[in-house]
Amino acid sequence: MPDIPTINVTVPTSFILGGDAGIDIQQLGEVQASAEFVNNSNIGVRIKEATCDAAGLNNYFEVGEGNTAKLSLVGKEMSWVPNVEGTQSIYSESSEDLREGIVFGIGDHVSTSMTLNMKDMGLKDAVIEATKERTELRNLMKISWTFERALSDFYLKIADEPQSAALAPWAGTTYTLAQVRVDSKALGSGAAAEGSDTYNRYHALVTSMAPEGDYECAVRYDGQWWPVRIIGLNQDYAAESFGFGSWAYREGDRVGLTFQFRDLIGSSPLAASGSSSEGGWGGENAQDMRSLLNTVTNDVDDANDTYLEKMQIKDSIVPVVKFFSSTRTGSGSITLIADKMFLASYFELSGDRDYYSNFSWIAKEGSGGGHDEQYLFYQNKGISGAESANYANEVWLKKSVGPDWDVSRVEASPPSEGDVALPTGTDWWTRSVAPGYSSCFLRVGNDGFYQRYQVWRFMGVCPCFCL
Repeated sequence: MPDIPTINVTVPTSFILGGDAGIDIQQLGEVQASAEFVNNSNIGVRIKEATCDAAGLNNYFEVGEGNTAKLSLVGKEMSWVPNVEGTQSIYSESSEDLREGIVFGIGDHVSTSMTLNMKDMGLKDAVIEATKERTELRNLMKISWTFERALSDFYLKIADEPQSAALAPWAGTTYTLAQVRVDSKALGSGAAAEGSDTYNRYHALVTSMAPEGDYECAVRYDGQWWPVRIIGLNQDYAAESFGFGSWAYREGDRVGLTFQFRDLIGSSPLAASGSSSEGGWGGENAQDMRSLLNTVTNDVDDANDTYLEKMQIKDSIVPVVKFFSSTRTGSGSITLIADKMFLASYFELSGDRDYYSNFSWIAKEGSGGGHDEQYLFYQNKGISGAESANYANEVWLKKSVGPDWDVSRVEASPPSEGDVALPTGTDWWTRSVAPGYSSCFLRVGNDGFYQRYQVWRFMGVCPCFCL
């Protein structure tokens, strides 16, 4: 990984001794100062550390225990007694974990204020001398801020001791959004061809039999960290020209990496009450859901935010082509549509060609150039079919109801009772019409098996996206 850039900013708290414009040395009170930072960079940043140099204060005054300094910073408030050495660390976080700390995004403003209680401070001879120069500013304190790159929106971290031997060369490494985007482009374009370090790393991640023990990947959604996993490797295609520089796509270019939330980010109907399934995923009757996954309204009312709007990395999500059947009948035709966030299809999850063999279109709702591929993650887990008798590993389709970092969820394959610790699952939508049913789409049940459900019912939402 490249070195993480840092930016250092020093803000002096200056004063004049004596006179109408300065400190009244005969009646010392409080001194206040403030600063506002604006992130004018093109990355999210965090405040790594703030230190205060109080050497100027100690040049002029005798500081007692009651003479406290107080810094207010983004809702955090730190107080201390300026010490004789003159330097006090007021905020510090380990730079090894850049998810934490006081983070602000591109264009964000951060306001700070400092108050120094000088009441009853003792005066030194230097004060008397300084009053002879009543217009000269004297530094009382200097607060120095260190800013660094923040993983404020997305990160991918290989475990320190991954269970998959194939990931050992990258153990403990963390990748930023920018790095993962470039890797995805290199994979899709073939620049990171099979056998290269980049290809081997991501192939090991997608095919890991214990992904939640081998790596962490998370995105900020609605202000919180949500875990995601990589499910596709070179299996989706850009729907339009997108991006810039080394991360520029043309329509039809392969996109290297497809992600899916590990947990459900919400519960919504596909369509309005009484709607049919006619038109399929791209038809009028699924527009309620597709709008939530593909529209940014910029509404001032956060309560009306769409799923896409709550994604801090929405500007980095590559629109891709998704295939769907517009009808439930056996002779249904395949149509394509462009999505930024989308629901996985029955075939992308199950890869099953037999259970719905009378509905040939269902095997054409997959990913890949021939749109007849199951996502590699699910293929590698042995998921095949629609009923329990055909399932090798249905537990991989179970989803919890929210982000839960406290539950150990290292997964084994094949699973057996006691091997897998998962929160209680719930039902979630696919984008596939239920074959033969006029008002239903297929959902994944809380047991990991497929069922049909009316489009106006509330079901869990577990979307996918590409970088």
